[in-house]
Amino acid sequence: MRKFILVMTALAVCTSASFASFARVNGLGVPGWMIEEDDTLMWMNPARTSENTNIIWGELVNIGPASHWGGLSLGMDPADVAAFIARPYVGNLGGAAINQFPAVDIGFVMPGAPNLGLAGDFTAPIGKFDLAGSRALDNMLVGARLSMASNTREYSDSALTDPVAVGDFRNDESFTNSDMGVVLGMKTEDVGPLSVLDVALALNLLSAENTVEIDNRVTDVTSGNDVWRKTENSKFEMDNGMNMTLTGRGIIPLENATLIAYLEYESRDISAKFARRQNTTPEADNVFDVTYDLNTENTTTDITLGAAINRSITERALMIAGVSLNSVTNTLTDKVSNNSPTRSGTAVDRTTETKDLIVPLNLALEYTISNRIVSRLGLDREIINRRVVEVDQKLINWTGAAYENQGSFQSETTTDNVAATGAVTNLSFGLGIVPMQDLVIDAVINQQILFTGGWFTSGIAQQPAASITATLRY
Repeated sequence: MRKFILVMTALAVCTSASFASFARVNGLGVPGWMIEEDDTLMWMNPARTSENTNIIWGELVNIGPASHWGGLSLGMDPADVAAFIARPYVGNLGGAAINQFPAVDIGFVMPGAPNLGLAGDFTAPIGKFDLAGSRALDNMLVGARLSMASNTREYSDSALTDPVAVGDFRNDESFTNSDMGVVLGMKTEDVGPLSVLDVALALNLLSAENTVEIDNRVTDVTSGNDVWRKTENSKFEMDNGMNMTLTGRGIIPLENATLIAYLEYESRDISAKFARRQNTTPEADNVFDVTYDLNTENTTTDITLGAAINRSITERALMIAGVSLNSVTNTLTDKVSNNSPTRSGTAVDRTTETKDLIVPLNLALEYTISNRIVSRLGLDREIINRRVVEVDQKLINWTGAAYENQGSFQSETTTDNVAATGAVTNLSFGLGIVPMQDLVIDAVINQQILFTGGWFTSGIAQQPAASITATLRY
C-alpha cells in the first residue's frame, strides 16, 4: 500500500504544476504565460507566491558559475514570502539604443574609456535579490515583489616616476548602474467568462553613471616648465529612467481544452546626457578643445497580444499551441551641442523612430514517459518580423562662423527579417526527472535550425544541457 501511494504521488508530481520551473518552460520553448499552470507565473504576478510555498529552487543557467541562482519560499501567517538571490538580469539597462551619435547605450561604458570597456560598450547590472510576498484577501490573492539589480566598477591606473617626469599619468574611471523594481499583483477567479484573471503592475527606476578623469605630465611650451594637465574629464549620466509594465492574463475553459489570453503594455522613458571634455594639446594650454554635450530622449512603447491553447491530447500528453503579436515603437531624439572655444552651437539634431512588428508561433508537447520521467519538445518560428526605421534629421553645417540649419533629411527603411537570409527556427528539448519524492530536476537543450533557401544547417549547443533546475518541496 505504501509503495502504491509513493508511485501515485510521483505520478502526480510529473503531471501537475509541481513539475514547474524555468527549465520546464524553456524545454517547451514557449513564453511562460502560455502554460496554464506553472510556478514561474509568480514572476509575472507576485500574488501567486502563495501558490508556491515551502519550495527551494536552484537554477543553473548555461551551466556557468556566474549564472547560478536560486531561492526559497515559506508559508507564513499573515503572508507567504519568497526570497531569491543572483537572478540573471532581464531588464532594459545594458540594452543598446538605436542610431545614437556617438555610440551611447542605455547604461553604457563611456566611449574611449581605456580600461572599463571598448568605445560604445555597455554593461548590464547584476541581479542582487528579489523579495516577494502574498496573501489571501476576500476572494482573491494579492502580492508584491521588490527586485534590485546593480553593477559598480572602479579603475585607477597611474605611471609615476620619482621625481615625476614628462610622460607620467593618472587615470581614474568609475561606472555604476542600478535597476530597482516593484511589482504589485492580484489574482482572482470567475470573472465573466474567465475562470482565472491575473493583473500585475510593474514599475522600474533606472540609473546609470560613468566618469573618466585623466591627468598627464607634460612640458608647457610657453614657460618650459613640466606641469600636470587634465586631458580628460568626461561624464555620462542618466537624468531620468522609468519603466512601467501592465500585464493582464485570463484563462477561459473550453470543452476539451483551455484558452489563455494575454496582454502586456510596457512604456519606457529614458533621458541621458553625455558630456565629453578633452584637451588634445595639453602642452600648449589648459583648455578643453573637445567639448560637446550629447542629450538623448528615448521613449518606447511595447505591446504584446497573445493567445494559447492547452489541451491534453491523451492521458499522458499535453499539447500547447500559441501565437502572439509584439509591436514595439521606439523614438530616439539626440542632440549634440558643441561648446569648444572655436565652435559653439547645435551640431546634430535628429529624431529616429523605429517600429518593430514580430509575430512568433509556438508549438509544444509534454509527454509523461513514466511515473518519474517527462519529456518535452518545443518549436517556435517568427512568421512575421518586420522593422521600419524613419529618420528625420536637420542638415546643420559649420559655416566658419556659426552652425547653420540648411534644411532637413528624411529617410525610411523597411527590413523583413523573415524573408532575409538567416531566419531562425528554434527547437527546444527538455526532460523532467523525479529521483525521489518532492524533488524534481528539469533540464533543457536548446537547438537552432537555420532555414535558408533550399538547404538547412543545424547548430549544436555548447553544453549537453543549456540549463538545469532543481525544485525541492519541504
